[in-house]
Amino acid sequence: MCFAHKKQLEEKTKLLDTWTKLGWVYKVTKYLNMMLKEKLISAGAEKLADILLSLHESNKDLQKQLNIIFAGLDADPKKIGSIIQKEISALKRSTKFIDYYEAEALSDRLNQLRLRIANDLNTKSPELGFELMLAFLDLHENTLNRADDSNGNVGGVFREACEDVGKISENVHAPISTIDVATVCRTII
Repeated sequence: MCFAHKKQLEEKTKLLDTWTKLGWVYKVTKYLNMMLKEKLISAGAEKLADILLSLHESNKDLQKQLNIIFAGLDADPKKIGSIIQKEISALKRSTKFIDYYEAEALSDRLNQLRLRIANDLNTKSPELGFELMLAFLDLHENTLNRADDSNGNVGGVFREACEDVGKISENVHAPISTIDVATVCRTII
């Protein structure tokens, strides 16, 4: 890293530290998000569609997220369920070690998947949501064994999923037998 870039990075880090100490980070982030939202609204539907299409074509991770989001808009829960199941299967097969610097991206990916199950799928089909949340929770051992989760974000997603499975189970109309959800969650926590 050249001296000028290092100096800029140090200055930005000092500014962020100052904002954090003053409690401004939340306010600045909220303000920036509000400004971005206004820009997106003013862009119009057609321009946003073009932007999303461009991003969809150029970024594989974003493509997966958008596919899940759009499937969640469909009335048929099987569509989103199928995409979520494919993502869970891909994560289950994965053996690559995730270092500390990659762990945040993994926790974001896991959290987006968890939210799609807990929010989108649960409202359409609690039974399928329950089944897929259990499959998601089943990822915990392999995932935590292959990731440097020193900051606890990846584990935190699985702890939140334990809470979600309890909420989802309240909406399941079929009896929940043979599965000891509490044991699964105790293992994770």
